[in-house]
Amino acid sequence: MTINNPFEHSRLAPLCFDAIAAAGHDLDAFLRRLGMNADSIQLVGTTHTVREIDDFWRSLEAFTKDADIGLSIGQHLHVCKGEVFDYLYLSAESFGQALERSLMFMRLLSDDLHWSIERVPSGVWVQASAQDEALNDVRHFFECLFLGIARFWRGVSDEQVGPALLEFTAESPLNIQQREAMFGCPAQYGCAANRLFIPADLLSCPGLYQNPALFSVHEQYARQLMQRLDEHAFLCGARTVITELLQFGEVNLEVASRRLGLSSSNLKLKLHRLGTHFLREREQCRWNLVNQMLSRSDQSITEIAWRAGFSEPSTFYRAFKRWSNGKTPADFRAKYREASCMF
Repeated sequence: MTINNPFEHSRLAPLCFDAIAAAGHDLDAFLRRLGMNADSIQLVGTTHTVREIDDFWRSLEAFTKDADIGLSIGQHLHVCKGEVFDYLYLSAESFGQALERSLMFMRLLSDDLHWSIERVPSGVWVQASAQDEALNDVRHFFECLFLGIARFWRGVSDEQVGPALLEFTAESPLNIQQREAMFGCPAQYGCAANRLFIPADLLSCPGLYQNPALFSVHEQYARQLMQRLDEHAFLCGARTVITELLQFGEVNLEVASRRLGLSSSNLKLKLHRLGTHFLREREQCRWNLVNQMLSRSDQSITEIAWRAGFSEPSTFYRAFKRWSNGKTPADFRAKYREASCMF
């Protein structure tokens, strides 16, 4: 079975897979089952459907034979270990300040969710809403995430702050008491939203290393990371457009610019600021497309050359040898299939 990595576009990827290994499961074997490898964990820039995310967790449940795999992995999920979030919470004047500011940067953790705060007299609700509402009902995903967050909050507050109640939209499982023992607070299922409640008195808890000047530095750094994330998202979008256009013939700067809703000069400037240029990106996209078609399809070499935007097979062969250090397309495909048979 082969499914896409549903965490490719977020920091949850390495954190989640680290947690799978830390829980004692054979990570390499699981990756092979998904048609992935360790390198693909770090890839960024692909958006996935709810079905793919759900399939991931179902596959993990089947692989581990653990009906509560989200909780099992969540015990080992270091949601923000070594991340800017750690420093924001540690240097903040209060937990409430850190919470409010950190939610502005949650895209650094995952693009799948929108985070919001609802203030009520008794405290605050922190809600995680998926862009696709169907994702809200994937129980393993939210149990893993919320358990990791609860553990993180307790860790950065020296066990002073943690959620007092968790709510999930998923249907209620059987062993609620076991779950509540792991969460360290009551948990309710079949609710209207996925959210965590923090009592008002806990919001005033000071950061363990309270330092306004350092907090300001950490916040600025988080903003810089968000800018890089936006830049990378733009580059991934441009590459997607170029790859799509390549399959309909030769693509140039003007055609790609129109598809992206930009002027040619604007696209050229944006790529320059990212340390690249259109011809380099087109070449890389063409190589990635050819690589994918050779390794994952039975299309003829001629058809692949045409679909990659080459008008003549001879031009394609020369380009491929340049990309692959002298290999022919047929040699590359044969070697890939030989390697695949080993698994």
